[in-house]
Amino acid sequence: MAPRRRSTAAAPSSPASASASASASASGSASASASASASGSASAAAAAPPASVLVIFGSGGHTAEMLALLAALPAARYAPRAYCAAASDSTSEPRARACGAVPAGAPPFLRLPRAREVGQSYASAVLSTLLAFLAALRLVLAQQPRLLLVNGPGTCLPVCAAAVLLRLLGLLPRASRVLFVESACRVETLSATGRACYALGLADAVLVQWPRLRERYPRAEYVGLLS
Repeated sequence: MAPRRRSTAAAPSSPASASASASASASGSASASASASASGSASAAAAAPPASVLVIFGSGGHTAEMLALLAALPAARYAPRAYCAAASDSTSEPRARACGAVPAGAPPFLRLPRAREVGQSYASAVLSTLLAFLAALRLVLAQQPRLLLVNGPGTCLPVCAAAVLLRLLGLLPRASRVLFVESACRVETLSATGRACYALGLADAVLVQWPRLRERYPRAEYVGLLS
């Protein structure tokens, strides 16, 4: 097995390296990740069969970063794709369709309740989090993604937890992978969602866009700025 590449260079790589990490996550190969990241392409996974993808959108700046990541993922390699956003997110789907990241003929976005809305009390968030997790279980079980691609706020946490649980129960293929991409605005520390994915094992790979995060969280993968 090729040695794991230490990502300590200060110069950011291109979005293609994030695509390469996604390829390695979908195939479950650490050596493929090192090789593909070093070349900045997904050629290491070119011979692999197509992998179905479930994309969970955040909102605001998270949407822009997800669109950049989707543009770097080879369409033939990652297909079919299903897209999901929070029920209260009214902007991600129009933006994704307007820029062509989501094909014109693609079905409407799937929707999930938020675990906690901005300003919602923590007491009432207990029930909403439970409802969001149950909805996430149904979503992941129905979609059976080979790759779960997430970024952004807490919307994705119930989905990540659902995927991990279903995989443990044998209801999701063991080859499936959860890939969390941290926001570019996180330079020194991971977000609360990123810390949960990293510490609790809710993601098979945590991608960061700044080398300092890689130094602080050694199991994270530095891929450079996505946009």
